[in-house]
Amino acid sequence: MKASIQWDGDLRFKGTSGSGFEVMIDADQQQGPRPMELMLLGWVAVLVMMWCRF
Repeated sequence: MKASIQWDGDLRFKGTSGSGFEVMIDADQQQGPRPMELMLLGWVAVLVMMWCRF
């Protein structure tokens, strides 16, 4: 698994996954979710995907 992040000014970052998907991370919530919101979304997605397998 691979990921990279690039500063985009102020408190904005563009994250890129190893598969090429991009997400804007923005503490001011002008162009994307805050870091903690993004972390929560990922955590919930993992739980739901694990639950759906059973």
